[in-house]
Amino acid sequence: MKQLIIIRQHLIVRLFAVLYISLCFTSCKKDASTDTSVPVINAVTTTTDRTTSISTGALSEWVEIKGAHLATTQKVYFNNLAVASTDFYATDSTVTVQIPAEIADSVTGKVSVITKYGQADFTFTVQIPAPVISSFDPATGDAGTTVTITGNWFQNLQSVKIGSLEATIVASTDTTIQITVPTSVVPGYIYVTTATGGTTKSANAYGFSYILYDDAANANWWFGNWSSDMTLGSTEQAKRGSNSIKVQYTGGYGGFQCASTLDVSSYQGIKVSIYGGSGTKGMQVKLYINGVGGTSVLLALSEGSWTDYTIPFSQLGSPSSLTNITIQEFSNNNSLIYIDDFGLF
Repeated sequence: MKQLIIIRQHLIVRLFAVLYISLCFTSCKKDASTDTSVPVINAVTTTTDRTTSISTGALSEWVEIKGAHLATTQKVYFNNLAVASTDFYATDSTVTVQIPAEIADSVTGKVSVITKYGQADFTFTVQIPAPVISSFDPATGDAGTTVTITGNWFQNLQSVKIGSLEATIVASTDTTIQITVPTSVVPGYIYVTTATGGTTKSANAYGFSYILYDDAANANWWFGNWSSDMTLGSTEQAKRGSNSIKVQYTGGYGGFQCASTLDVSSYQGIKVSIYGGSGTKGMQVKLYINGVGGTSVLLALSEGSWTDYTIPFSQLGSPSSLTNITIQEFSNNNSLIYIDDFGLF
């Protein structure tokens, strides 16, 4: 009996020894087959269409990098901007990754994958938005005036111009720029240029070359109205200064107008700011030149806020002279508006 137990114990020991050697051998085989090749990138696709290659992608977009030997991916870069480790997942043949939301300091036009055994680069363009100019304040001013420009995508700012003159940049963030108006400034559009997003032109022009109303009416022009009540020096609302023109339309399609004779061959267009009073949401006015039979543009009102409008003369038939400017109610509504910063640029 004792001998039987000893024999069984020997058999068990031998069995475990065989199993151990077998496991060690298998482990060695696995180590020997570890992929130590340099990574390769063959294509980039979207995560919704994994068969069609793409050459560009938007900020924050998820994409799939296809290739080989990618399982040990440690870092992914777009334009030398590192992707957070939580924003990519690698297998041997793919890396699923989110393009960073940030804008890189420089553009390389490449995506790079770094693994434990090397680096692979692939031509890929991140779509970097052009700068966006939402507004600027004040709307006019002399040389030396500080102007704040509000918008987005101002990273890697290179220059700001008013017309063709370069302004001095005082400070900037991703969403705001402060500039000083240059000497000998001529009214014109604001241009913001970034190294990575290119150049954007403002929707409205800066400054005035000729004033029709700026806290007071131009004495060389006649101001009148029909189917409306007009107050030339209202203090209820003002874009700048203390006063504006209050126009309470008393019937649909009532009007406000000013008249004189002016050669406009050296001017670019008309600028005006209009505040929409109560009940003007979704309402419109129409600006005519040289009488209500002349050329015109529709202007959408914003209830409870000022809206700046810049109307180039090219949109008004490129007139050589002005005899009349009319702002007519055009929603068949008894609208209340205030007019300020009215003139030519």
